[in-house]
Amino acid sequence: MVEYSNQNYNVIFACDLNDERIQFETESKGCLFGTVIEIEGKSRYQVNFYNSTRFKQDVDEELKNDSLFYEENIVIVEEFTRENLLNAISCIVNNKLYEKMVPH
Repeated sequence: MVEYSNQNYNVIFACDLNDERIQFETESKGCLFGTVIEIEGKSRYQVNFYNSTRFKQDVDEELKNDSLFYEENIVIVEEFTRENLLNAISCIVNNKLYEKMVPH
């Protein structure tokens, strides 16, 4: 696991996004599961990142089997780079969007 620390929060990625091969694989899959955001050393939130194409595919597939789709703490990003994910997390923390998330 790879961590990123900020004054107000910590991020634990499920994989090393500094590794070009892993970043390529993640971007190709269009999703990254299991990222943990820890706010001020207290609350932890597990976040699943998708790009819009993969998210639509997963929702469509789920709706073929069930009459609804539900998944907590979903974040849609345009492109899977470490920088984009950290920017999204910063936005979540700075705007207190985590208050609407389910704690881990």
